[in-house]
Amino acid sequence: MEKEYACELVTKKGKVFKFDDISCMAKYIKSSQTTETDYSFLVVNDFKSTNQFIDVREAIFISGEGFTSPMRGDLAAFSDTKAIEIEKIKSPDITILSWKQVLKKFNN
Repeated sequence: MEKEYACELVTKKGKVFKFDDISCMAKYIKSSQTTETDYSFLVVNDFKSTNQFIDVREAIFISGEGFTSPMRGDLAAFSDTKAIEIEKIKSPDITILSWKQVLKKFNN
């Protein structure tokens, strides 16, 4: 597992589900016919600060050719807009997404 792409959801009963790709968590939510309100926590790892989880509603997601996640969702989460500006310089083709856009992208 690559920690940069790690994410977790925690049910209201405390059961933890771990994923190694943000797209997998988004697809799981859809396939289990739940919404984010059914969970106590939905967190993603900050791509630039491994072992630093952030709430999905506060994260800024980017996708582009520079991100090759384990299950090929190719999406990374950031908490800092400065880090995203640096990524834009390295790879100008990146797309910035909100959590709602991530859910929509992987559940059509």
